[in-house]
Amino acid sequence: MRDGPSDTEPDGSGNGSPLDEPLKSDALPESVACPFCEGLDTEQFSAFGGQVSTSQYYCNRCATVFDTWRWRR
Repeated sequence: MRDGPSDTEPDGSGNGSPLDEPLKSDALPESVACPFCEGLDTEQFSAFGGQVSTSQYYCNRCATVFDTWRWRR
């Protein structure tokens, strides 16, 4: 058995997982328009999508995961 905090919680409580925390990235917008329902109630799901040049977002309105371009001008 090891001493100190667990791998899942900094305080060692063992509750939760780092995967339960929302993904934050300063380089990507917090939300983008959903290409399926055009809703703006979206959140970043994964920093990378099906390709290195995309990231994944989740639409809370239509419950769809979609890819969007990571870099825009």
